[in-house]
Parts: sequence; C-alpha cells; structure tokens
Amino acid sequence: MKRLPPLSPSVFLDPHERLLYGKPLARVFDVAGPAQWERLDSSVALYTPADRSRSGRLTIRVGMRWFDGKEIWDWSAAPSWRSDGEVSWSHSPPAEPELALGLAGGDPRVRERSVQQAAGRPEVLPLLLIRTADNNAAVRDAARTLLDGELSALPAAVLRELLPLALLLTMRRHGGWAWQRLRADLGEGAGDEVAVGACEDPDEGLRRAAVTHALAARLLPTERVLDIALTDPNSTIRRTAVEHALRHRLPSPAQTVALVMDHPERAIRSLVLRTALREGLVSLDEITEIASASRDRPIRESCAEAVVLAAREGRPGLLDALLTAPFPGVRAAGVGALRDTGRGSELRAHLLDPAPVVQRAAYRELSAAGRDPLALLRALCSGSGAVPPAALAGLIRHAASEDAELLRRLTGREHEGGVRALALGGLRRLGETSGLGGFLSDPYPAVVRHAAGHFIWHAETLCEHYLAGLLAPGRARHIRRAALDLAMEHDPRTRLRLLAPLAEDEDSRIGFFARYVPQWPSSEALADDVGTPPGPPSRACTTALCRWNITV
Repeated sequence: MKRLPPLSPSVFLDPHERLLYGKPLARVFDVAGPAQWERLDSSVALYTPADRSRSGRLTIRVGMRWFDGKEIWDWSAAPSWRSDGEVSWSHSPPAEPELALGLAGGDPRVRERSVQQAAGRPEVLPLLLIRTADNNAAVRDAARTLLDGELSALPAAVLRELLPLALLLTMRRHGGWAWQRLRADLGEGAGDEVAVGACEDPDEGLRRAAVTHALAARLLPTERVLDIALTDPNSTIRRTAVEHALRHRLPSPAQTVALVMDHPERAIRSLVLRTALREGLVSLDEITEIASASRDRPIRESCAEAVVLAAREGRPGLLDALLTAPFPGVRAAGVGALRDTGRGSELRAHLLDPAPVVQRAAYRELSAAGRDPLALLRALCSGSGAVPPAALAGLIRHAASEDAELLRRLTGREHEGGVRALALGGLRRLGETSGLGGFLSDPYPAVVRHAAGHFIWHAETLCEHYLAGLLAPGRARHIRRAALDLAMEHDPRTRLRLLAPLAEDEDSRIGFFARYVPQWPSSEALADDVGTPPGPPSRACTTALCRWNITV
C-alpha cells in the first residue's frame, strides 16, 4: 500500500475515505453501528473493483470547480491483487486500515487473503463478521472457519455488541450463519431481546431485519404488529407486518376494518380487503360499512359486489345500506340488484337520484322489467306540481324530438331557475333553438349562460342596439358579462363602439376589456366611430331580432 501524505481532520470525508488515508477504525466512524459497518463495506467494494480497468472516472465538485476524483483520493493505493498471485500489502502483517480495506475490497481474492490475515485481530471483527455472508463461497467459508474458533473465546459482552450487525446480515442471501452462531453462544433469549428492541431503530435496514425476525418468532403482541403496519415509515415493513397479521388472523374484525379504512397505503388497503373477503375475516355488516365509507373507489366497488352477492342469495335487507350510501357507484350497485331480490317496485324512486350513474341503473332495470322509464320521466316532468330537477335531467338524457314541446313549457318563468336552465339545455341538445334570445336577460344566471352558449356562435346576428342594452350599467352582473362575451365575438367596429364608453365601468372585467380593446391594431382605423352612440335598430337588425324572438 502506497504511503499517502498526512491529512488533517475533516468533517467532509466519508468513512471509506478516512480509511484510505490511514485512519484507524476507531476514528473512521462518528457513530459506529451496524448500518455504518455495512455502508463502509459497500463503499470500499465500490471503489476497489476486481478489474481495475473497468473503474470509471469520478468527478466531484468543490465550490465552483470540478475535479477528477484521483486529485482528491487515489484508490490505487488500496490493497489489490498483483500479477504474481499476492496482495499488494505495504508491509506484513498489514496495518489495521489496510487490513480493513482488504476485507471490504471488491476483489474476492483480496478478501480471502485478508480473512487469513485477520486471525487474532479483534479490531476488524465486524468486517470479518460481514465476510461470513459474502457472495463468494471461498471467502464465506474462510471467514466462518476462522470465526467459529474465535467467537468461542470472546467474552459475552463483545458477542452482544455484534448481535445487531448479525441481525442486519440476516437480510442477505447467506447472512443467517452469524446470527445463529451468536445466538448459540448467548442463548436465544438474548437475540430475541435485541430483535424486539431494534424494531424501533431509525435505520430502515436494521429495523426491517428486526421486524422480520420478530414476526417470524411471534415475539410481538397483536397491538404492536398493527401499530407497525399502520405507522412505520417504510412501506416494505408495513406490508410485511400486514401480511403476517392477516396470515395468522391476528386482527379482530374491527381492527381489520380499521386497516382497510385508515392504512396510509392504498395497495395495502386493497390487500387487506382481498384477504379479508377471501378468508372471511369480516362480517357482511362490516363489509357494508366499508362500502359506505371507504375513500377508495375500487374498495367500495369490491365491497358492494360482495354485499349484492349476499343479497341475491337470500338477504335482500343488506341492500338498504347500499341504497343510502353517499357514493353514487355504491348506490348504483344496490339499484342494479333490486329487481333480482324482489324489490323491483322501488326502482321508480331511484329515477329521481341526482347521480347520473344511479339514474342509468334504474332506467336499465326498469327497461329490463318491461316498463317504460321514459314515460315515467315524462309523467314526472309534466305534472302540475314542482318538477324534480333529477327527473328533468333524466328526461333530457333520453329525450326525443317529440319532447321539445314539454321542454319549452318548462322554460316558463313560473318554474324554478334550475328547471328552466335544464329545459333550455335540453332544447339546445335537440336543436330546437328558436326563441332562445329572450333568455339573455333572464334573472337566473344558469339560464343566461345556456342562451349565451348558443348565441356565441351567432354573435353577429345580434345587433348593436340590443347588445348595448344588455351591457347597460343598470343590468344584472351575469347579464352584462354574458353580453360582454357576445360583444367580443362581434365585428371589430361594433365591438369598439360597444366597449369604449365602458372604460371606467364598476365591473372590473368589463372595464378591463373596454380599456384593452382600443389597443388592438384593428381598432386604430375605427377610432372615429368611438363616440357615436348606437342608434335605433336597423331593418337587418330587426329581422335578426325577430328570428331569435328577442323583444327590445
């Protein structure tokens, strides 16, 4: 190993870099724990590959400059395999930093020779323990053979310090040997105590290993398992706890419902529900509760399907909770099962549901039962009393041209504004647009929006005199803003004459457009017409007003 210049203490160096500069292991770590030892092993292996020709260049940024990594540290100084079949030790036996670099190196030949040099060197015992889980069989066997004799001679206090690292190694493919060996010397109780305590360790790797062992050995009470399943910050640990709890039927039905409703991860909520439905962990009443309150649509639909299946098998009363659920999809599932459970007489009431998906389900079931749902909707909308908006919306959804007369009657001022707006939208859908002009001055905003939505494509047919009346300051706000949209679609000359006098209007939107329109390039040539007030309607304007049934 090459001799490197002395280096002053620096907080900017990682442990593997400090080791490269000859620092002893006691000064390499700020806090020496299982995760730090494993991270050191991985970092050294990354920078010391077996094939040095494949190691790429590493550039780092210091301040505003980029440097080649070899200007900062030279990993060619680490122990490597020479062409004569030996390790490039700087002297024999190797010093502690050099031996640690060899034990954690990327070349398995160097690691195997380093294991042979580690006999009687307690300072590198954690790295030697990691080598018992090495991917290379020769290195692994050499480390186990060496430690098998040395661990028996170590005091119990030293072995207990190695237990957390051995527990972390159990997550590796060949990592179980160290854990079993230490537990054989200290007793199974010592290992279980360490595992239970590490279930709250801040390091995710150690915590995952501890939870896995504690669950496999049944060391945790049900409440603690559910707490881990709900609150652990690592999703893999949460899923492990949930799967264990369900596999061993640990949670009560109420706790299972809580997992489905409150778990922070959607995939785990779905997993709990699937397992609960398959294994019968929850009752039908609890499934109904989930269907009526869950925040996940797939979960609600799965629960609703289970309830509908049970209702068709002889428990029709279960549908009541579905029919009153706050979610339209759940109500639609209940409506779809009414006819099969002998409750087809209730379908008519669900034609008035405000949700279209529920209305469609009721419409479909009534048609399948041989009844005419469209006739029912027409009867509901043509009665003498107040027209249900939901019934009118359903009628519009399935309306034909013969329904235009009924819809036109529903646009009268004696009906509520919401009903008039729906009827006006239905007329537009049927293409019956004659007579819509009078609704541009309706007191209900939704009616005006429907009328303006039609005239926005025919804005030039509305004369300047009529639009000026709609834009007058005394009009309601929704009428003036609809007229503004129509004026903006008019020809440039008319648009300029209509809006320029409103530059100081109280309505911020109208005032903005009135100040903005004169700045358009096409407006400069029309500036002479700005002060000319709109005159009486011309013959062409009167013809257009009569066409759209507009009274000035």
